[in-house]
Amino acid sequence: MKTLKILFYTFVTIMILLAGISLTIVLLMHIEFNLSPQDTNYFESTIILLAFIGIPGTHYLHKKRISTLPSTLQIANKLSHYKNSFLIKLATIEGLSVLTLITYILTSRESYLYIFGIYLVTVLINYPSPSKIAEELNCEPSELN
Repeated sequence: MKTLKILFYTFVTIMILLAGISLTIVLLMHIEFNLSPQDTNYFESTIILLAFIGIPGTHYLHKKRISTLPSTLQIANKLSHYKNSFLIKLATIEGLSVLTLITYILTSRESYLYIFGIYLVTVLINYPSPSKIAEELNCEPSELN
């Protein structure tokens, strides 16, 4: 359980630090990239599409991987599979959020910060509480210790 919480807080911290760095680059350094409107629209469409596919996709894949675990598997092994799946889920969402922040740096459009906010909220909603993990693994929270 502690490992999952450490991973969770690490991912959240990194996301917030990267957002701060992106804001610093755009607002304080005033670095401008001369992109054509066509390039900007291409970036916007791609980032929005990735958000609409990425968030539900990671949730679906995580649920699918956890639901296919045999019920006869020991709780320690189930928890190990859960940790791996949870890590993949958070890493994918963070990767998409980093791509969104890079696009924000390139275009300086605030809309990308809103999309980043959606990613951050998605990660925060996935806080690894014992009750959530127990529910997903079909066990009692007391078994997780």
